[in-house]
Amino acid sequence: AFTPNGDGRDDIFLPKGEAIQKFSMYIFDRWGTMIYYTDDPNKGWDGTVSGGSKICPEDTYVYEISVTDNFNGTHSYIGKVTLIK
Repeated sequence: AFTPNGDGRDDIFLPKGEAIQKFSMYIFDRWGTMIYYTDDPNKGWDGTVSGGSKICPEDTYVYEISVTDNFNGTHSYIGKVTLIK
């Protein structure tokens, strides 16, 4: 869970990894609509819809992350993250 409330604690959903060559992260709402995308492994989700400034509703969201490592191994991760206001 993360709390994008500006208090400096857990404000961004940012998975960490090492030896990353290629990265993509998608965030989907409960209806399957993509609301966020990044290909920058250092840029997490701040709880807003891509291009917007308003924080999304408190809910559980689905993330889909794809990573290519330094050995050209591809790894995919799908899970849930809860946004708490």
